[in-house]
Amino acid sequence: MTADVTEALAWEGARAHPHTYPGRVPTHDFVVLDDLVHPLRLADPDDPTSYEVLTTAHAWESLDTTLEQRGLPPLANRHPVITYGANRNPASLVEKASQHRYQSPGDGLALPVLRARLANAEIVAAAFGLRGSVFADLVTGIDASALISESVEVWVNLVDDDGLRMLHDSERVPHEVGYRVARLSDIALTAAKRALTAMAYVTDAPTMTLPTSGAGQRAPVAYSTIPASGRRLRALDQVDIVAELLAEPGLAGELAGPSGLANLGDGDQDTTRAFIARVNQLWWTEHRTGERPVELTTIVRAVHLALAPHRQHFHTAAHLHQAGLVLETADAYHPGDDLHLSRQLN
Repeated sequence: MTADVTEALAWEGARAHPHTYPGRVPTHDFVVLDDLVHPLRLADPDDPTSYEVLTTAHAWESLDTTLEQRGLPPLANRHPVITYGANRNPASLVEKASQHRYQSPGDGLALPVLRARLANAEIVAAAFGLRGSVFADLVTGIDASALISESVEVWVNLVDDDGLRMLHDSERVPHEVGYRVARLSDIALTAAKRALTAMAYVTDAPTMTLPTSGAGQRAPVAYSTIPASGRRLRALDQVDIVAELLAEPGLAGELAGPSGLANLGDGDQDTTRAFIARVNQLWWTEHRTGERPVELTTIVRAVHLALAPHRQHFHTAAHLHQAGLVLETADAYHPGDDLHLSRQLN
């Protein structure tokens, strides 16, 4: 393995770099230790707890040994949570730990993140958010052959109790406008010969669509930065998604004034990046002051109104709820033993 230890913030978290959403990720399993990203390798493919970590001394040692030395829970005593958006990005995890006041049960931060595959699913561009990027949603558990990929890459966060609280809070799980938490099985780890049951974030919110090559036809889009097998949807990166969104009839004209940018909607990547950065700047102003700038309200409202007639409902959470797979909020924050890695390894 040629990977090396890197600084977490070098991976450009989507909150500060929204044009990268859902965020850059290493090509290997990794663990965030404080502000550094360490590669992981699996010693025994039959044992998902046998991960080894590359130290700053360029030596491999047991990850559980590292966790024990820090007084932190071992891998078997953690909760698996599927991530397909910003939570797979090292910088985003460090930022969320700070912003959502993660309380370590030992010495510092340790967040393992493992590559995996989820069958019969897709990650779609859901809606334009206040931070300037189009955020993602998971579509699975429904009969939609024109939409669902054969399998899609996801990652698995292995978190302790307060790490679970931190992730849920960051996804606004307790709020009506946030995600619901579902229990999904058959999450195939890339390195291990074992599938896991894990928590995953899903919604029933309508999904944006963009025009396709067919006259008058529209469809959801996937993220080209998220690999998939047998993908049926058109896939774009974040900048191209926003560029096409800005090309909605009349929208660029409405946004030119509030954003202070001309030539919106012409597909130019530099102009699109400047628009994303401007909206993100306005969001950070609200974040610091507690007051939403009028410009931000105007921009987000205009985008939502332009896309509203073209949204598509998949009702993923409703389908999973009917199957008994959606957790109540209290159970999401304090899950049963079946969502504890140790129970799954017995």
